[in-house]
Amino acid sequence: MSAPHWVVLSYVGCALLAGGAAGLFASLAQSAWLVTRVRAYELRLDHELRYLQSPLAARRVWNAQLATCAALLLLVVPARSAWPLVLAAGAAAGPPWWITRAADRRSRRIEAQLDAWLLALSNALRANPALSSALAASGDLVAAPLSRELARVAAEQRLGVTLDQALRHMAERIGSPAVTATLAILRIARGTGGDLSHTLEAAAGSLREMARLEGVVRSKTAEGRAQTGVIAGAPLLLVVLLRELDPQLLAPLWTAPMGHLIVAAAVALWCAAIVLARKIVAVDV
Repeated sequence: MSAPHWVVLSYVGCALLAGGAAGLFASLAQSAWLVTRVRAYELRLDHELRYLQSPLAARRVWNAQLATCAALLLLVVPARSAWPLVLAAGAAAGPPWWITRAADRRSRRIEAQLDAWLLALSNALRANPALSSALAASGDLVAAPLSRELARVAAEQRLGVTLDQALRHMAERIGSPAVTATLAILRIARGTGGDLSHTLEAAAGSLREMARLEGVVRSKTAEGRAQTGVIAGAPLLLVVLLRELDPQLLAPLWTAPMGHLIVAAAVALWCAAIVLARKIVAVDV
């Protein structure tokens, strides 16, 4: 068969592959499971972005991820390299990871402010028994981000939301067990009609003790976390150094079938060691 016929057949094959890929994508797009997963991912992004008070919308982040991944995947064949795949994986996993980390850091900063805020709220209640007014006054005495959350509580009350509902919304936004427990104590003590100032001071003392115990646990597990980092990074560093010293030393691992089995077993044991080490040092206070 002459060369032009081979060219025609290659174009036909590419067209058939593209049509099959398009049909597969269309069937996945209509899948209820995929739509549910994408919707859940978008809702989680929207919740975290609103919690961070970011001007970005979840739909814009999702569209930018999809466009970036599609563009990078189209570059795999022309580039003749795996780097577009690595960058596409980074574009898919990077933004949600960064947003979740930012939300976690914000929650931890709020947790660190709870002790001082409860004492300020207790003093404000002695001057003004109304909890709504005391909350507004205590919000002026603490720094961000807790002050912004208290301002949102006050804004919701001005819109007609009850104080209990506004406090529940605050606990749901932050998603911290310490904040949820603190606000639950505040709502329960308000409903039972006890000495709210004394209750808040006792809660502040409990939070201080929990923070002290958490610091003790972190110091005791610091060595284990360092060993986990060594377990995770040492094999990769060792492979790079050995290949730099003698490129042929590890060549059988990449070329021979037995070498492939050894590499697969080593990677499996390496991943299992990292998972087990993380579970050992992950101690809840």
